[in-house]
Amino acid sequence: GFLGQAATYKPFRFFMNILYTLDHRLIVHERRVYDVGGLLLQLSTGRDAVGQVSQLYRATLERAQTEHEMRMAAEIQQALMPQPVRRGIGYEVAASSRPCRSIGGDFIDYFNLPDGAFAFVLGDVAGKGPAAALLAAVLQGVLTANAYRCGTPATQIGEANDALVRRGIDSRFATAVYAVLNPDGRLTYCNAGHNPP
Repeated sequence: GFLGQAATYKPFRFFMNILYTLDHRLIVHERRVYDVGGLLLQLSTGRDAVGQVSQLYRATLERAQTEHEMRMAAEIQQALMPQPVRRGIGYEVAASSRPCRSIGGDFIDYFNLPDGAFAFVLGDVAGKGPAAALLAAVLQGVLTANAYRCGTPATQIGEANDALVRRGIDSRFATAVYAVLNPDGRLTYCNAGHNPP
């Protein structure tokens, strides 16, 4: 098939003009002009060829726009991830996230707290795709905004939960583990429905 459409098995011709700018018999610039409209007319079938071409063109543009937006969303989601490796006194952390689709609902973040402790959060929003990614970004933002205030992991998870409940998003939930590693080596964490850490 062409442009994601079902194959028609019709032969077609594709016309293209190539314009060259020459300087002392050397090509210094090339421009190609494609006859996309003529190609689409050849591929269409039925009496309403112009309407079909228009619909095919619109569908192709919409698909290209959606793909572009998903690529941009994936880049933004990767930018929200912390550096893949973090080292401190008594610990070393390595993290990576690879969504099932181009974007997803998993997130991780870590913070150097003012008292010398190291905190990290690992979370997963139910579902996949844009809705899960958007909710993950909100949750990560809430946890990041609250991380530098004093509070136990349970307090941090409780405040994030309150923020999500206030928004009243139906049929969505998230699991998370929030932990604080103190300079003396003591680890305190709160597990909010996540797999055992």
